[in-house]
Amino acid sequence: MITFFKQAFITQSIKHLKYLPLMLCFLTIPLKSDAAPSQADVAKAVSQKFKGMQLETLEMEDYFSDPLFDFYNAAGTVKSTENMYAKLDNSGVNDFPILYKQVIKANELFPFTTVLAVVENDNETLIDLQKSRFIFPYYHNLESELDLTQQNLILVDTPDGMARLTQIRAPYEKDLTRIEEIKQLILAQEKQRTDTRQQGYDFWSTVEIDGQKFNSEKQVTSYFVKKINSFKNDNSPVKFRSQYNKEVFKPKEQEIYNRVKTHSKEYYAEIKAQRDAVFDAYKTDYDLKLAALIDERDQKLKQLRDEERSFGETARNMGQDIDALKQEKDTLERKTDGYVKLIETAVHKGFIEN
Repeated sequence: MITFFKQAFITQSIKHLKYLPLMLCFLTIPLKSDAAPSQADVAKAVSQKFKGMQLETLEMEDYFSDPLFDFYNAAGTVKSTENMYAKLDNSGVNDFPILYKQVIKANELFPFTTVLAVVENDNETLIDLQKSRFIFPYYHNLESELDLTQQNLILVDTPDGMARLTQIRAPYEKDLTRIEEIKQLILAQEKQRTDTRQQGYDFWSTVEIDGQKFNSEKQVTSYFVKKINSFKNDNSPVKFRSQYNKEVFKPKEQEIYNRVKTHSKEYYAEIKAQRDAVFDAYKTDYDLKLAALIDERDQKLKQLRDEERSFGETARNMGQDIDALKQEKDTLERKTDGYVKLIETAVHKGFIEN
């Protein structure tokens, strides 16, 4: 008998491949039923296929038969036995609650059409629902299957559920607000850093000394070099000594010679001592003034270079602040990424309003 069934199954499977899943589920030899299935048999098939649904009304008519099955066109209504809920995909991930939305209320009626494939097996009528069209929303769970005491389970249709969801969303929304604040801060600080860098690039063109403007550090340095060289040239001790000898010392020396008619040193010692004192005083004053000019140059260049360097240091510090903000933003975005996607899905699928 089993061999016969296998041969029959192979022969008929070519013609009825669409019924293969039903045929494979019978472990004993199926026999055609001589009578149409009862409403109770169809009701059992419906309740097995769709949990929480029971057959309410049924109309059947013969469709066709083959050696293994009888087929019937069927139509009617089914009724929900309790409230039913759809679960939001991916909810419950990363400590976020599991969201359920009521999609079917208890005792709702829904139409259906189907083709019944009927066979007898061990005095039991086996029915498979082919080409079924049941008009009701997709759902995951019956209310009786939900553990409503579970802390991370939320029914979005209830005031209590929405209140809990709002409370759970609050820290995430705070983080999202902070992310937007950080984005604005980054934009503002990046602009400020760019402006600061540009101020550093343009710094030497803003320098003005003694009414003179410059375009570069080299020009400023050159200005001080010329100023110092001009002082050296105008106040050279060598020039002063030569001029003093010519205009002061030599006339005095000649006056003494005219009086004593001799070049003996003792007659000229006094004017030589006066000349040396004048030279020493001049040289001391010259050195002090030259040192003051050099110090002025060094101090001014240091001040200007420090000011220029401060723009770069300020820009670098801003860069560190910007990097810290970006790191904070990245951390918050990783933290809220799952939440954002979940809320977008929840809004898109009508679980909640944005």
